[in-house]
Amino acid sequence: MSKIFYLHNRRLVGQHSQSFLLLSASSHAELYEQLAKTLYYMLVEKSSPVVIYQRLPTDELHLVYAFPFENMPEAHRRICSTAEFFSSPLNYHVLKDKYEVLGYVGHSPSTCTGVTREIEALIDIATHQWRLLNAQQMASSRQGEE
Repeated sequence: MSKIFYLHNRRLVGQHSQSFLLLSASSHAELYEQLAKTLYYMLVEKSSPVVIYQRLPTDELHLVYAFPFENMPEAHRRICSTAEFFSSPLNYHVLKDKYEVLGYVGHSPSTCTGVTREIEALIDIATHQWRLLNAQQMASSRQGEE
């Protein structure tokens, strides 16, 4: 008979619970909030907030969430293009669908190297949930048209 092993690493338990929070988000706003707060608390260096920009069909960027907002530099608020975003001092991760970039997540550049894999995993989970929420929105709007 095999034994069941439980996670004894509290950091992994926290990451798993945060993953479930991302997957349980019922709206894009809730997903943005959970992702930004989770990443912010994972970062070692908290010199700037975690920012989430949505990529519009016009290739412009729209700031959809920042945590903590009150610490956000004015330069981050004015970013409206990918060129400006990429030239900022932020580390970034791409929220990417199969065929298009959905958005970007930016955070302080100095993070612990061990956290990088956890951040990437959470970004992947958030991207998956973003796609599901988009599909739900499309399905409900089609039902409303019928």
